[in-house]
Amino acid sequence: MIKGKDFEIHFSHDVVDPSAILYKFSHITECEVIIGDEVVYGTSYCMRTDQFQKSVGRKLALTRALENLDKETRAKIWTAYFEKVKK
Repeated sequence: MIKGKDFEIHFSHDVVDPSAILYKFSHITECEVIIGDEVVYGTSYCMRTDQFQKSVGRKLALTRALENLDKETRAKIWTAYFEKVKK
Protein backbone atom coordinates (compact mmCIF):
# COMPACT_ATOMS: atom_id res chain seq x y z
CA MET A 1 0.00 0.00 0.00
CA ILE A 2 1.09 3.53 -0.73
CA LYS A 3 -0.41 6.29 1.39
CA GLY A 4 -3.28 3.97 2.30
CA LYS A 5 -3.99 3.03 -1.32
CA ASP A 6 -3.43 -0.26 -3.10
CA PHE A 7 -1.32 -0.18 -6.23
CA GLU A 8 -0.83 -2.33 -9.33
CA ILE A 9 1.84 -2.46 -12.02
CA HIS A 10 1.03 -3.73 -15.52
CA PHE A 11 3.36 -4.20 -18.48
CA SER A 12 2.70 -4.87 -22.15
CA HIS A 13 5.21 -5.65 -24.89
CA ASP A 14 4.55 -5.06 -28.57
CA VAL A 15 6.58 -5.93 -31.64
CA VAL A 16 6.62 -3.29 -34.35
CA ASP A 17 5.80 -4.53 -37.85
CA PRO A 18 9.18 -5.01 -39.57
CA SER A 19 7.76 -3.59 -42.81
CA ALA A 20 7.03 -0.27 -41.08
CA ILE A 21 10.16 1.46 -42.35
CA LEU A 22 9.26 4.74 -40.66
CA TYR A 23 9.89 3.26 -37.22
CA LYS A 24 13.44 3.13 -35.89
CA PHE A 25 12.50 0.66 -33.16
CA SER A 26 11.50 -2.99 -33.14
CA HIS A 27 9.83 -3.40 -29.72
CA ILE A 28 7.78 -1.19 -27.41
CA THR A 29 7.31 -1.81 -23.69
CA GLU A 30 4.51 0.04 -21.92
CA CYS A 31 4.07 0.32 -18.16
CA GLU A 32 0.92 1.33 -16.31
CA VAL A 33 1.04 2.00 -12.57
CA ILE A 34 -2.29 2.37 -10.78
CA ILE A 35 -2.27 3.92 -7.30
CA GLY A 36 -5.82 4.16 -6.01
CA ASP A 37 -7.55 6.26 -8.66
CA GLU A 38 -4.32 7.75 -10.08
CA VAL A 39 -2.72 6.18 -13.16
CA VAL A 40 0.76 6.93 -14.53
CA TYR A 41 2.31 5.58 -17.73
CA GLY A 42 5.79 5.01 -19.07
CA THR A 43 7.08 3.69 -22.39
CA SER A 44 10.41 2.35 -23.59
CA TYR A 45 11.56 1.62 -27.10
CA CYS A 46 14.08 -0.92 -28.37
CA MET A 47 15.98 0.22 -31.43
CA ARG A 48 16.13 -2.16 -34.38
CA THR A 49 19.92 -2.41 -33.95
CA ASP A 50 19.63 -3.53 -30.29
CA GLN A 51 18.80 -6.96 -28.86
CA PHE A 52 15.39 -6.84 -27.13
CA GLN A 53 15.51 -7.72 -23.43
CA LYS A 54 12.20 -7.74 -21.60
CA SER A 55 13.74 -6.87 -18.22
CA VAL A 56 15.57 -3.82 -19.59
CA GLY A 57 12.43 -2.55 -21.32
CA ARG A 58 10.36 -3.03 -18.15
CA LYS A 59 12.84 -1.18 -15.93
CA LEU A 60 13.09 1.75 -18.32
CA ALA A 61 9.31 1.97 -18.81
CA LEU A 62 8.73 1.78 -15.04
CA THR A 63 11.38 4.47 -14.44
CA ARG A 64 9.59 6.76 -16.89
CA ALA A 65 6.20 6.04 -15.34
CA LEU A 66 7.46 6.96 -11.86
CA GLU A 67 9.47 10.06 -12.76
CA ASN A 68 6.86 12.55 -11.44
CA LEU A 69 6.06 10.70 -8.21
CA ASP A 70 7.68 11.47 -4.86
CA LYS A 71 10.78 9.58 -3.72
CA GLU A 72 9.00 7.54 -1.02
CA THR A 73 6.34 6.32 -3.47
CA ARG A 74 8.98 5.43 -6.08
CA ALA A 75 10.98 3.48 -3.50
CA LYS A 76 7.96 1.44 -2.40
CA ILE A 77 7.04 0.60 -5.99
CA TRP A 78 10.61 -0.42 -6.88
CA THR A 79 10.80 -2.60 -3.77
CA ALA A 80 7.56 -4.34 -4.71
CA TYR A 81 8.76 -4.75 -8.33
CA PHE A 82 12.06 -6.36 -7.33
CA GLU A 83 10.35 -8.65 -4.82
CA LYS A 84 8.09 -9.85 -7.61
CA VAL A 85 10.81 -10.41 -10.23
CA LYS A 86 13.57 -11.44 -7.78
CA LYS A 87 16.06 -9.18 -9.59
